[in-house]
Amino acid sequence: MEKIVKSTIALSVIGLISAGGYLLYSSHSNSTQPIEISPSTRPAPPVRNPDLASLLSQAEEHKNKREFREAATKYQQAFELDKNSNLALIGIAEVYYLVDQHARARDAITSAEKIGQLNYQGKILKMKLSIIRQDIPLTREVFNSITENTNEKMVIGSLVNLLVYDIAEATNKLNAVINGGITDQYTTTAQKLLNAINLYRTFTDSPRAYLYALAGKALIDDNQFFLARPLLMASIEFQNDYRDSWLMLGYTYLLGGNNQDAIRSLQRAKQIDPYNAEVHFYLGLAQQKVNQLDQAANSFRQASSFGFRNSGESLKRIANSLFLDKKYQESLDYYQRAAAETRLSIEEYTRMIYINIEILNQPELA
Repeated sequence: MEKIVKSTIALSVIGLISAGGYLLYSSHSNSTQPIEISPSTRPAPPVRNPDLASLLSQAEEHKNKREFREAATKYQQAFELDKNSNLALIGIAEVYYLVDQHARARDAITSAEKIGQLNYQGKILKMKLSIIRQDIPLTREVFNSITENTNEKMVIGSLVNLLVYDIAEATNKLNAVINGGITDQYTTTAQKLLNAINLYRTFTDSPRAYLYALAGKALIDDNQFFLARPLLMASIEFQNDYRDSWLMLGYTYLLGGNNQDAIRSLQRAKQIDPYNAEVHFYLGLAQQKVNQLDQAANSFRQASSFGFRNSGESLKRIANSLFLDKKYQESLDYYQRAAAETRLSIEEYTRMIYINIEILNQPELA
């Protein structure tokens, strides 16, 4: 614990790691051959059945709007229409991936493969699902089966290289993406990962746990929460008392809606460093989501007492937890304190009015 605190600059998950880690050892491989980048997108083969094409198009539109239930329904209808096409199953797998139900996503991809060869989209998803499980051989196998060297493929491939500590090849892939002349969302991802590697290399003998924490943080910054997990898990495997990695891992679970996993990870971070404000704040969010309202309110109080950078937000969260737990007078007190520091939402003001009129019978205060 002491050696982490001495050499790690504070992490926040909204601000996240500024820098961190402490020094043990490092090793880098020899340079590798340059990579030629292909376009990240290519026209999908035409779907001959117009009804199937329409359902797949509608499903894709819902998915892009993050209307996942509607997307899944359309993909299911498409599959029922033509069970000899695996396109609907690939779409269903993507929806499961996006809602953090990765076991079901793997099942859907396996079913799609039984019908026919996966398209580019399906192979990329299989790569993501494989690396999330830290299944390096399978991820490499799928990587090698994709003929196009797209930015997306190269970025995921670089994560495999990082996990086996082949920093030179990871750097080679990332530089190929950055300098390949094709700009898309993965160009930014590549730059953030390369910045993390370069920061890691500024320390002479940095441990692998620090590399993986920095790379995981870079992916979280780029909203690639699921791909951050295998790196954060690897960081924890090398250093089980790395608070920052446990905190970030819990944050990725929280964003994916896996609240029990979030609580377990954040409680481990709390065990390592019981005085970290952000650990308590995000633990409170996870506890609130599973209706552990009293524990959540206590976590938010701890976050506030340990100097959480947005005290108004902590006060609002305490008030909300107390309101949901029907502790109305105490909730009103915290709403009033929060209102003095930050802007409340319409719902929060409505709750204050409800407490004053319906609970305390003080309409003049409303």
